[in-house]
Amino acid sequence: MLWGEDDVRLQVRRPERPDLVVELMAPDPPAWTSPNWDGVRVEHGHRQVWRGPDRDCSLNEVRRFVQALLCLDEAQLAARYVDLG
Repeated sequence: MLWGEDDVRLQVRRPERPDLVVELMAPDPPAWTSPNWDGVRVEHGHRQVWRGPDRDCSLNEVRRFVQALLCLDEAQLAARYVDLG
């Protein structure tokens, strides 16, 4: 739980980058207010939230979003997604 509310996240890591974690925010349809998939990139303790594709997109699009968060640098991510801070 985060801030007293249910907060389900899928955490993804790459074996060769133990310092980098991506948390994909899991939708909760009755309470989810975001029209998009959001992801948190955690690197060296710094958390950065990115706005991803529309929540009605294909699972392949969601996979590409997670892969981008794992593999691209900040400038490359900013060219594709919105940095929410």
